[in-house]
Amino acid sequence: MPIVLAEAFENKPRGLRLIVTSPALFAGRWLPDGFTPRADTTFRGKLEGIDGEVILRAAFVPRPLHVSGWGMTRSSDNPKSGGAPKPTRRLVAPGAVYFFDRGEGNSFSRADAEALWLRRIGLCTDEGFGRVVPGIWNPKGKS
Repeated sequence: MPIVLAEAFENKPRGLRLIVTSPALFAGRWLPDGFTPRADTTFRGKLEGIDGEVILRAAFVPRPLHVSGWGMTRSSDNPKSGGAPKPTRRLVAPGAVYFFDRGEGNSFSRADAEALWLRRIGLCTDEGFGRVVPGIWNPKGKS
């Protein structure tokens, strides 16, 4: 992680900006895994590597990428899997940005940023999907 970013997180920002750097696959399509809509119209959940609950305040998500592929090898549990097309999946495109804060008003730390630096989130992360990087977000009205 760049030292300038690490130092910026030492100022304990109230908001976190999470930028998708490789296509991401989420069960909820655009919504990161682990977040659910609540009765109070917020999306709350956990980000892997961050302690405690966070609230998704905004998301800028471009149109999905439609990605397919070709299965090159056969697996022991599915001997017919090789030599066949993989199903098309709708992925969150790189460049999508998610904005979070902590419900209890706490700030994010350098350790939080380091835990999120190039972390893989979502599904099929073993295929290279779901890389993210953190940034600072200064929510209006909060200091």
